[in-house]
Amino acid sequence: VGVKSMFLDNRLQINAAAFQTDYKGIQLNFQQGVSPTIQNAGDARIKGFEVEVVAAPTDGFLINASVGYTDAKYTAVLAGAQVAANPFQAGVFPGANLPKTPKWKFNVSPRYELSVGGDAKVVILGDWTHTTSLWNDTERAFLLQRGPTDIVNGNISYKSGNHWDLTVGVTNITDERYLVTGQAQIAGGQFYGTYSRPREWFARLGVEF
Repeated sequence: VGVKSMFLDNRLQINAAAFQTDYKGIQLNFQQGVSPTIQNAGDARIKGFEVEVVAAPTDGFLINASVGYTDAKYTAVLAGAQVAANPFQAGVFPGANLPKTPKWKFNVSPRYELSVGGDAKVVILGDWTHTTSLWNDTERAFLLQRGPTDIVNGNISYKSGNHWDLTVGVTNITDERYLVTGQAQIAGGQFYGTYSRPREWFARLGVEF
């Protein structure tokens, strides 16, 4: 269910939506004797809401902002797929949170466009995203949990009419590093993880023929 609305002579747009999803047959590791297998062994309920705001306070200046909330929990897990909480893992069982589902996510993206003569213009774009903590693996290993993150990106573009454009920018300006994937091999005494990309600079040239 949702709503879309415009205010202040179309300078302010507010969109909102609420949702609930019943997830049937989640694929999980299912222990059959001494052999783990993958099978449809769980169900979940996922609900939340999203609000998006687009504001144009002055000509050439645009602000996009959004907030999202997600509550995702297992409602049923077959006995062979359940993992009890232990010193290394939070476990898998009815009522436990799903992996890769942060509770909150916030984003603000200001954009400023400036005419510099003729059809040419300069566009400055920024982007900030805050994401609360999440579990990286199904069994929810504590060492692999991702903490809250704040990612900032920015770029500036010169657009020469309809002929060519040049963009330079930086991603992950604050050089935030965090785990994006991971796996626990507790029996072997090992945890594997992959970290996010570091701060990166880029330049891009586009030509229209």
